[in-house]
Amino acid sequence: MFPSLQQEIISITDTEEHARDFLFRRGILKNTLPCSSCNAPMDLVSCAASKSPDLKIWRCSPCRKFRNIRSESVLYCFRLSMQQFLTLIFYFSIKCMTNIAISQLVGLSENTVCDWRIYLHTKVADWLVINSTTPWRSWSGCRDGRG
Repeated sequence: MFPSLQQEIISITDTEEHARDFLFRRGILKNTLPCSSCNAPMDLVSCAASKSPDLKIWRCSPCRKFRNIRSESVLYCFRLSMQQFLTLIFYFSIKCMTNIAISQLVGLSENTVCDWRIYLHTKVADWLVINSTTPWRSWSGCRDGRG
């Protein structure tokens, strides 16, 4: 791996705050969120760990409702830390890494790593289908379904 890439990955995942900021910058976490009750734009505010382990929540000033910063993202309803999420993606990008090796490095069970690999693969495939401007069957080499 290139030293500058390795340093960048370490700096992105060294704290939960850095990981969260990276996810916001890349649009994986929403930068803005309308209130589901009054449709007013919500504010991103700090909160206690007892309210959210992410230490940030969306708050609607007019109606005082709260939403998780993971709302409408791939991380919604999952307890995986943002550092673990980004670390998993990094290790998934290394083709020779097995689920067993990744689970040992990240500190998650092999089943959790396997579930996340399948989940993310499905999400990426869904995104490609939805956002593709070219019908899948018309791509060269894919006409017979063998890729």
